[in-house]
Amino acid sequence: YTVDDPAVSVSYTVYKPKTASATEPAPAIFVVPGFTRTKATMAQYAVELSKRGSVVFTIDPGSQGGTTHAGYEVDPVTGEYVLDSQGNKIQNGYSSGRSGAGYILQYVYNNIDEFDYIDRDRIGIVGHSAGGGDATKLAADFAGNTYEESIIKALYFSGYIKTSAANVFYKLRCNTAMSYPKYDEGAFRYQ
Repeated sequence: YTVDDPAVSVSYTVYKPKTASATEPAPAIFVVPGFTRTKATMAQYAVELSKRGSVVFTIDPGSQGGTTHAGYEVDPVTGEYVLDSQGNKIQNGYSSGRSGAGYILQYVYNNIDEFDYIDRDRIGIVGHSAGGGDATKLAADFAGNTYEESIIKALYFSGYIKTSAANVFYKLRCNTAMSYPKYDEGAFRYQ
């Protein structure tokens, strides 16, 4: 599938278990691959999570695979585009734009009729490397003030996580797990 919007085109794949329906909505998990990776590189995780009963959305991050670019900065509270001093929309870079995952999350969450098989009270996000940083920032963007208000209820990230992502940990209002092995990528940059 592709979300075609005048602002952005984000390519994603849905892994839907047969048990997910409007009468039996399933948890949703958004999977964000790392830098220079596409949704295909995360397929093994998506298949396994779907086999276990979750609807899984994998994306091609900004400017990778079928996604044109990461889109434009959007205020997570108002949903309005963020403008520069000249009134132009600010285009996201890879990390600051959450890889386009924010667009997919909002698209799925707000299109209740199209995605009626999603339990909106059980949404999680998984990311690796740059995708882990983006997943962390996205969980903070949609955190609200409490766990109950948070759209994302669970976050799992792995691989090299930059300080810019770590600086948002205090904003998280969800269950969170991190895997950062001693010999994983970026381990020489431990802080």
